[in-house]
Amino acid sequence: MLFVNIALFVHMLGVVTLFTALAIVQRSGARARRASTVEDARTWFTFAGTTRPMFMSSFFMILLSGLYMTYKLYSLRTPWIMVAMTIVLLLPLIGGLGVGRALSGVERDLQSGSGPLTSEQKDRICRPGPWVTSGALNGVAIGLLWIMVSKPGPVHTLVAVALPALLGAVVASIEVRSVK
Repeated sequence: MLFVNIALFVHMLGVVTLFTALAIVQRSGARARRASTVEDARTWFTFAGTTRPMFMSSFFMILLSGLYMTYKLYSLRTPWIMVAMTIVLLLPLIGGLGVGRALSGVERDLQSGSGPLTSEQKDRICRPGPWVTSGALNGVAIGLLWIMVSKPGPVHTLVAVALPALLGAVVASIEVRSVK
């Protein structure tokens, strides 16, 4: 049981790391979208970029400890575990391709230049796609936290993940539109 407790601790540490990284991206993104100069936007995108190792380490902590606890206590056929494992495996792909790549491209574009942001730069910073995806991923993470605690059946598991994902996407969409 000692190793299960250690795995649970590592799992929770991964969750804390994930939520910290998500919060940093959300807050720095909000500040970058409200920036008026290249220098300010660059600062906030650089700060958001510091979360890359946090996302990777949280992924491995959550995945490996989750697999160990599943092996010891549950089964991969358990509905909430099937959904959680699938999502945990998809998060780096969706986050990396849907958010990370887009934000890295904007960050690269801001590496040179100074002064006021051009309308093209502002439009690229405020492009809804990565921010809405990030908001949805925040919701998914909250849903995953809920299913880890409540361990529901198949239907409730899907609702518990889909509903906060949708809500996160809607809130992010409203927030991004409020800047323009």
